[in-house]
Amino acid sequence: MMRAISFSKLVNRLLVCAPCRRKSVSHKGRPEKPVASRGHFTVYTVDQIRYMVPITYLDHEAFRGMLDQSEEEFGLPGSGPIMLPCDAYFMEHLMLLIKRTAMDHEKTILLSK
Repeated sequence: MMRAISFSKLVNRLLVCAPCRRKSVSHKGRPEKPVASRGHFTVYTVDQIRYMVPITYLDHEAFRGMLDQSEEEFGLPGSGPIMLPCDAYFMEHLMLLIKRTAMDHEKTILLSK
């Protein structure tokens, strides 16, 4: 039988160490998803590929069209991620197109000065 003093020491030690253990156990087994960096938002394609998209892409008509299509097909996301109705190949192509258009636009502005 355990004495009352040693039992209380054991309980106190467990209470002090419990938060430490909980914290380390909760982070061990699962990889953490990176939060979208400042100036970006996260979207997923139908094949579950994650993209961090710059907010400036919302100005592009093609990307807004994808978001409108997404709203029609999947509805507005309440607390979940934004799903786009395209695969990763199309998303890569779209982002490259938007980036190239922005770069061409910047070159035009710089050359006109």
